[in-house]
Amino acid sequence: MDRSKFIDLTNKKILLAKIKDSEQEQDLSESPTCNGYARIHHFKRKVKDWLEDPLPMDPANKYFGIKGKMPQINVQVFQLPICNMNCWYCFVPDDLKNLNDKNSKWFAMEEIVDMLEEHCKDKTVIDLSGGNPELTPEWPLWLARELKNRNLHNKYYIWSDDTLSTESMFLFLTEDEIRELVSYKNYGKVCCFKGFDEKSYRYNCCLGAENFNHSFKLLKKYIDYGFDVYGYITLTTNDITNIEKNISDFMDRVQKEICRNFLLRIIPLKIFSFTPTKNRMIKNKKSDIAIKNQEIALSIWVKELKKRFSEDELSLNICDLNIRD
Repeated sequence: MDRSKFIDLTNKKILLAKIKDSEQEQDLSESPTCNGYARIHHFKRKVKDWLEDPLPMDPANKYFGIKGKMPQINVQVFQLPICNMNCWYCFVPDDLKNLNDKNSKWFAMEEIVDMLEEHCKDKTVIDLSGGNPELTPEWPLWLARELKNRNLHNKYYIWSDDTLSTESMFLFLTEDEIRELVSYKNYGKVCCFKGFDEKSYRYNCCLGAENFNHSFKLLKKYIDYGFDVYGYITLTTNDITNIEKNISDFMDRVQKEICRNFLLRIIPLKIFSFTPTKNRMIKNKKSDIAIKNQEIALSIWVKELKKRFSEDELSLNICDLNIRD
C-alpha cells in the first residue's frame, strides 16, 4: 500500500474525507462540521434492545474529571479516506474510502486544530476514524503534539479507532514515538474484533483467518506498551452452527492470551443498516440473517459474561478494570 497517497510525512499532513454532500451525510442528524470534513457523532450509552455502550464517554470523562454516567457524548469525528478491509456493514460509502480526489483534502495538524477551535467551545472528544486510521499511527501523535504545543491538550480528548489488522504503529513509529503517544494521558484507543471466530471474521470483513488470529497478538502488544485500550466486537454472522461454543472459545482466548479482565472492556457493537450499506446488503443475500443473528450472539455473550464474572465485577466502570495482571 502506497501510504504517500493519504499521509504526507514531510509536511505532516493527513488526507481527510469530505463528508458534506456525500451519501453518508444522509444518515447524519446534524450537518457536517469543520468545513464539511468532520461530523458530530452522538455516542449514546443506552442502545435500544442492546447492552449499554460506555465508549468513548467514560474514558473521556475520566480524563476530564467528570463523574457519573452521562447518557450521551457528542464527538467530532474525522475520517481517513482509505481502508484495508471490506466490511459489508460499514456505514461509510465506498467513495469515501478509495482516496477519491473529489471527496478528500489534505490537512496539516494546525489546520485541524484551527477548525476545532472554531467549532468547539467546550471540552471535546476528537475521534480519528475512517476508513482505517490504524494505517496512519502518526496522526494521533502529530495531533497530540499540536494540541500540547498550543496548550490545548486539557480541552480535547483524542480517541482513535483500530481494526487490529495491521502492524502499522510498530512499523512506522519509532520506539520513542510510541512511548510518547503512550504517555499522552488524554488519548484512548478502541480496537475492534470483526468477528468472534474465523468464519464470522472472514464473512464480516473479507480477510483471512491469519488476520483474525493475529488480532489477539496485536491487541496484547498495545496493552503491554501501556496504551489505554478498549474493545469492540461485531457479532454479525451468517452461520450460527456451534455458536455457543465459538463465542465461549473466543472469550477463553481473550482471557488466556490477553487478560482476564479485558473481556469486560470489549463492547458488542450493534450493527444497523445505513444508507451506504443498502446496496451491499442487496448483493450480500445473507446480511439480513446476519443482523438478526447478532441478537442470538448477544444473548450468548451476556450469559457467558455472567458465568465468568461476579455481579460486582460486571458493575465496575470500564475505566477501572485492571488489564495488566
